[in-house]
Amino acid sequence: MSLKLFRSTEFAESSLFVPSKQRVSTHPAWVCALASLWLATVCNASLWRELLRVCELGQISAVWPAVRLVVLMASACFVFFCIFSSRRFLKPLITLLFVLSALTSHLMLNLNLVIDANLINSALNRNPLSVQSFMSVPLLVTVFVLALAPAIWLWRTPVRRLPPMHYLLQNWGLAAASCAVILVAMLASTPDLYALVRAHPQLRQMANPFGPLQALFDVAKLRLSPS
Repeated sequence: MSLKLFRSTEFAESSLFVPSKQRVSTHPAWVCALASLWLATVCNASLWRELLRVCELGQISAVWPAVRLVVLMASACFVFFCIFSSRRFLKPLITLLFVLSALTSHLMLNLNLVIDANLINSALNRNPLSVQSFMSVPLLVTVFVLALAPAIWLWRTPVRRLPPMHYLLQNWGLAAASCAVILVAMLASTPDLYALVRAHPQLRQMANPFGPLQALFDVAKLRLSPS
């Protein structure tokens, strides 16, 4: 009797117990990889626009620097997801970065703002009513395209349940492999890409989601440090 009751529960029918559903669900590594590619490519439209502008000024092609930046940023996002996400918090973490990238993309694309600590401090010190002036139809469209639409796909996608130790070991192994990819990409980027970023530091600040995350970290460190 107890066995029949267990089989009728939703938990018993999950991918952890039913091999057929396990095959239908998506491996968490693929979810991390697709989210990383989305963040590194579509959510960095402002970066690609600025990169094209500075490359035209220097009369060089923007294709090869853009390819290396995509590899670096996508691999770094993948490492971030592997290290800082658990099975329970993977989807919330990715959704949070989608929203952050959408908001900062709107500010950089439509208002030509570079997200740094000074800008965030200024926004935090403003009257809330003045911050509402940033609300607009283009902002809602950007948030829908860059954050809401992929988040709907993310939350509707069943993610395969793995044993905790297997999940942990796999994540660290994939993170190590991604770090190796980052190292190779960095070696392949010497010295022209480094020179380009040094000459135009706004490129580093515009890289989603790392530039805004660095700015938020700087603000938090400044506000939490004893005066």
